[in-house]
Amino acid sequence: MKTLHLNLLRHWFDMVRNGIKEEEYREITPYWCSRLLLYEGIHCSNDWWAWNVFHGDIIQKLQKGFDKGLFTFKPFDTITFSNGYSKTRDQFEIEKLNINIDTGNPDWGATKGKRYFVLTLGKIIKPIVPCQTSN
Repeated sequence: MKTLHLNLLRHWFDMVRNGIKEEEYREITPYWCSRLLLYEGIHCSNDWWAWNVFHGDIIQKLQKGFDKGLFTFKPFDTITFSNGYSKTRDQFEIEKLNINIDTGNPDWGATKGKRYFVLTLGKIIKPIVPCQTSN
């Protein structure tokens, strides 16, 4: 199984963990294209995305790329959400049901009418117990 690792602020982390927030949003930027998309089956750097796609109407270019079969989403099965970066951070693993480009729900952190990478979330597979440091 392939897992995408994402960090969330506590508010959103708790909403997802409690089953309230059913989607996670990521801005459509070269960085997130490099993390979520393949070009003709190949991983490309965020510099490649910035140079080749991010001029003019980005959404239209991405849609044309999907229509022509040039772009595909990376095949993630699960998402591991973390709250923070410490060794003792809270984490859990959840099913990734879908990724698409769409507008998001403002109640879940999206700007009304703005397009995002929308990650549709399923059920929590397992909580991840944080590493404990010894004294």
